[in-house]
Amino acid sequence: MSLTPRVNEEVVEKCEKLYQRIKKDAACVSATSDAHVWDEKPSWFDEKKFKKGQETALKYFTSVFLSHTIGLTVLFNIPTMITPLAVTRTHASVSKLFTRYLAVFIHVKKWYETDPYEKGSLGHKSLKMVNNFHRKVGSDMNKSVIEPGKNPVWISQYDMAVTVWCVIAPVILDPKKIGFHGITREEIENLMHVWACIGRLLGVEDRFNIMTGSYDEAHYLCTIIKEREYKPIIEKMEFPSSVGFETCKGIAIGLQPLSPYVSLQGFMRYWYSIFDFKVDVPVESPLAEKAGYILLHFIFRLPFSQYFFSVILRYFLDYCDKNRKSIAAKLAKLYPDDVLPYIPPDKFQPKELLARS
Repeated sequence: MSLTPRVNEEVVEKCEKLYQRIKKDAACVSATSDAHVWDEKPSWFDEKKFKKGQETALKYFTSVFLSHTIGLTVLFNIPTMITPLAVTRTHASVSKLFTRYLAVFIHVKKWYETDPYEKGSLGHKSLKMVNNFHRKVGSDMNKSVIEPGKNPVWISQYDMAVTVWCVIAPVILDPKKIGFHGITREEIENLMHVWACIGRLLGVEDRFNIMTGSYDEAHYLCTIIKEREYKPIIEKMEFPSSVGFETCKGIAIGLQPLSPYVSLQGFMRYWYSIFDFKVDVPVESPLAEKAGYILLHFIFRLPFSQYFFSVILRYFLDYCDKNRKSIAAKLAKLYPDDVLPYIPPDKFQPKELLARS
């Protein structure tokens, strides 16, 4: 089946309603509420589709990893996303970004490899840990919010919606340019179902979930979120988005040990141009940038290339996990400066930052 999105009046009307709901209401609703039973299967859960989606993620594991990495190098331009990270200091330096996002990718790998709804599974334990962390940060930061609920809050449904966007937008908007050669509409919709479920497991309410529809709807939603939420903020580059952009570049540098032969900064620059973001992304190694382009457009077309590179990526994930302290120490020496300065939790109200988009 064709991957060309079929956009008609029905798709536009449905997606515009969801977007307006996210824009108008989602920022005032917490994504860390105890009222949300995070590990309860929703009525729309399809076990067969979920398992097939996990299989798709593992089949294209390297491209999925690159898609998630590219999304992260965009996400933290959103001012309500970067501020909590500045408060927690977990993203202060390149070495901390390496430690943080190595852990994130190990978490995500567990979500693809196990049943996250099964209590005691690696995926379930992982999601419980992530939710507890989000809940603590949200609870602490929302103490300084004026009339939370009436006004926007930290770690809101809006924040989670743009986070789900960052995870999967490259796959939906231009799969071939991230190495998904031969992927079908069915495979993408199965992968969407996985992220509709994981989004819900991370606190996304059904009324704000951007992955529960068809591929056509997801493509339209990802396009308008890119154009209306990300692009204006990135091109204005106001504080704290300006330090968010530096953090995005820091993520590409920090995760480089997972991909030593191609430039993740190069992927970031390439995809910023695809997204039509008018901002320059410097690259330390033009040769490694070119190697990444060749990988995406030519090597990944070859039979078994995805399997071969997924084996290599898994090796580097395991190697970096076992040697994280020594790698972090080396990165701290190479990049001693902070990329994300501390921002006091009461410096901004979420409402103030959201007014800029």
